[in-house]
Amino acid sequence: MSKILEELRIWRDTTARKEQKEPYRVLPNAALEALATLQPKTLAELQKIKGIKSVKSRQYGSALLALIQKNSPGDLDSSDLELTAPIQNASPSTAHDQTEPLSVSQFLDGLNLELSGMAARIRGEVTSLDIRERVVYFSLKDQQDGSVLSCLIFRYQYEVGGIHLALGDEVILEGVPDIYKPSGRLSFRAETIEYAGEGALKKAYDTLYKKLEQELIFAPEKKRPLPLYPERIALIT
Repeated sequence: MSKILEELRIWRDTTARKEQKEPYRVLPNAALEALATLQPKTLAELQKIKGIKSVKSRQYGSALLALIQKNSPGDLDSSDLELTAPIQNASPSTAHDQTEPLSVSQFLDGLNLELSGMAARIRGEVTSLDIRERVVYFSLKDQQDGSVLSCLIFRYQYEVGGIHLALGDEVILEGVPDIYKPSGRLSFRAETIEYAGEGALKKAYDTLYKKLEQELIFAPEKKRPLPLYPERIALIT
């Protein structure tokens, strides 16, 4: 994966988190790949890409052009440069060089851009759980010193993973930190969840068994009767 495509995916995931929607509803994969390949420099060029209509261009255009400019040296069209300036100025590392102070929103945008590169793998105990329509919110507690981290995962990712969280579960998360702008709260946005410890395999087995049992896979009426004398025997080694 090219660096610019990777950055576009990170931006899409961060934007989806803020808007509480699935990443593909922000921009589909095909649009991201076209952006990484064509690297548009103006809003007019941006709107020619399939999957980016006028609405999405107005909504995300400035951020996309700024990201592309940052990762592919070259000058943007002067008419579009003003739109991207707030995004570029949002970087915390350059905030002290600005003649004008950053707004809270600009600072948080820049901070989230930095945090998006801090992917991590974290282990802890589930101490709170709130399953909603689109997002699952939960907390992880460090068993040694009691530190607590607020976490979330999109509902569709949670269900695809096949894990059903419960209070007291010890789990391992993979994801990135992110600040939710409306509240200023730092959370860890998980992309995958797995059970940890010796009970991981047993719990996964129990979860699968329960799922198959609900589908009546083990129901007696679905079992085929065994013949009195087998006609074929297979040996597998």
